[in-house]
Amino acid sequence: MRYVLNAEKVFPIKTRLGYISVLEFPSVLDEVYCGDLNAFGIEVVGRRVIIKPFLAGASTNLIAGIGSQKRYVFELNEDSTVIPDYVITMIDPERGFDFRAVLETINKGIEHDGCFITDINNLYYQETAAGTLKMAFVRLMRDTRKDYSVIWWRIFNTLRPLDERDITVLGCQRIAVITDALTKEEMFSRAYRDYFIVLAGTSLADRFSICHPWNGEKLYVQVSGTTGVHYEPNDLFVPLRKFRVWIDPFVDESTGKAVEVPGHFDYLEIQRFLERGVQ
Repeated sequence: MRYVLNAEKVFPIKTRLGYISVLEFPSVLDEVYCGDLNAFGIEVVGRRVIIKPFLAGASTNLIAGIGSQKRYVFELNEDSTVIPDYVITMIDPERGFDFRAVLETINKGIEHDGCFITDINNLYYQETAAGTLKMAFVRLMRDTRKDYSVIWWRIFNTLRPLDERDITVLGCQRIAVITDALTKEEMFSRAYRDYFIVLAGTSLADRFSICHPWNGEKLYVQVSGTTGVHYEPNDLFVPLRKFRVWIDPFVDESTGKAVEVPGHFDYLEIQRFLERGVQ
């Protein structure tokens, strides 16, 4: 769930006994107050507030402050009959989307045993009117909360970039597309492009079909593989460099209005994973 921060609104948060809910803010919080600490446990970790209900049917308010003038109000409710809000991402309209939330989720998802790797060494060839496209796919999947699934898509032997907004994954909700931002030298020296497609609410058994335009055609690429396999590091190398992040438009749950987010540059740290490999 994603809310756009507004000091004049009260944001409802659904909780449930035995579960935690996490509020993610765009920056570190300076103060957090809870109306009833006997009914709800509150822990603040950097930009996140962890909420755990203690009493059935309890309700109270929570106030979070960023700086000396920005304070936001939340209404906490425990209800054992509803699905709780697991993660609530707060977006500052003055700063735009905090892309670190997405990037940190991806980075954590590829550490230790938090992901499944499928078909990393398999290359896919697709014939087009302009020639043969050579591609490679890596699926990075968080197996804890399964809130994000990431497809790493590398297209070889082409210098022509795709428009990120034209890349779709059939049957899945696309959250964002992260692409590498090439320098002028790299544009002429490197014969591949990297795309990280972030999806929501997928499971390990899902199969993906990527649709993208190419020379006036609509090409469909089936991403194969449904089980995790051990990855032995090879010559696939992704340096720590800047990537362009596209966040798809979404609906602000508090107002029902669509939110447009501009492109942004940030860093995606995945080389540590490549050098180590994951079971």
